[in-house]
Amino acid sequence: MPETSPNPVPPVASPPRLHLDFLDGIRGLAALAVVIHHIYISRMGMSARSVWPTNVGNSLLYGHLAVGVFLVVSGFCLGLPVVASRQLKTGALAFYGKRARRILPPFFVALIGSVLIFWFRHRFAGGPSISGGDFVLNVLLLQDVLPQSNVFNPPLWSVAAEWKIYFLFPVFLWVWRRWGSLALIVSGAIWGAIGTIGWAMVDSTRTWGHSCPWFVGLFTLGVAAAGLARGQSESVVRWRQRMPLTALIGVVALGALLWQFPVTGRGEYELFVPALPFIDAATGIVAAAGMVVLAHTRSEMSAVKRLLEWRPLVGLGAFAYSLYLTHEPLIRVLNFALDKVPGVSSSPLFATAVLMLAGLPVLVGAALIFFLAFERPFLSRRPNA
Repeated sequence: MPETSPNPVPPVASPPRLHLDFLDGIRGLAALAVVIHHIYISRMGMSARSVWPTNVGNSLLYGHLAVGVFLVVSGFCLGLPVVASRQLKTGALAFYGKRARRILPPFFVALIGSVLIFWFRHRFAGGPSISGGDFVLNVLLLQDVLPQSNVFNPPLWSVAAEWKIYFLFPVFLWVWRRWGSLALIVSGAIWGAIGTIGWAMVDSTRTWGHSCPWFVGLFTLGVAAAGLARGQSESVVRWRQRMPLTALIGVVALGALLWQFPVTGRGEYELFVPALPFIDAATGIVAAAGMVVLAHTRSEMSAVKRLLEWRPLVGLGAFAYSLYLTHEPLIRVLNFALDKVPGVSSSPLFATAVLMLAGLPVLVGAALIFFLAFERPFLSRRPNA
């Protein structure tokens, strides 16, 4: 006869199912923002304008903010499967293997394609020649640590930075399990501060816009946000109720920072880039708090969530990584072709409009093909953790 407990433990109610299609919408919107940013600066330069109508495009100079959003989303998605246990089910090595399978094959294909485009540019347009040392550093994902080697496909620096952050994920889970969410956020901030201070001592602020060691803190904000979105304890619910106000404070802080430290004249990063640790931190707070709010908001009650769950945007988000990997070298190709069209090069604004209207669909279509060929075969059907 089986033994029965005199005080049976009541079954634990499973947490309510979260509808998270909006995460793909955020990815899609962020990727689109980065692509439009790079299209714009490829013709107009990294320069704020003060004359109508060119000053309308000044907001497109801030595509970097979307990269920070990607880091928060990444932490959020990796945190969701481990909210209950706060540990990796299959161990750190298996986690690293899954991340490598997910991230690296498309990355290396995109890198090789970028090198080929770089070579063709050298061969037919007189661009710089390929450096074997630069290629090796890119293969080793060190182009964020050594930005001068980040010549083949500049946006790949952020993939290299995120790849390194993955190796800290098991450590962050241990901190989270032992001391809680606040300690998780603080530990990420400390790691980011150490890296930022060290980078400033080595290279001032000249290149840290393509290294961003403070991204560690944004990643942990995303992980902590996953805990707030999925958790069911009384303290978590109380903190979750404060997220709308937190997001609003973040928006105000971000607006004030961008007002105080804008991108100004041609090539003048002396205001914007030194303030990036604070600007990105505010961006991360807005993104993390916003995702917690959206996770518990019904679509019919939120125009923002309905937009982020718009099916074309969600579909774009499904291959946002491929779009991010492939767009910049192809923008170079499109610009090369556009320069052959008489009259286009004489007007940067007109050339930008042509690229936006005709080139953007080409970039999205190429990214979809790349996704089907080189990314989807490596997607895991199992939880990331």
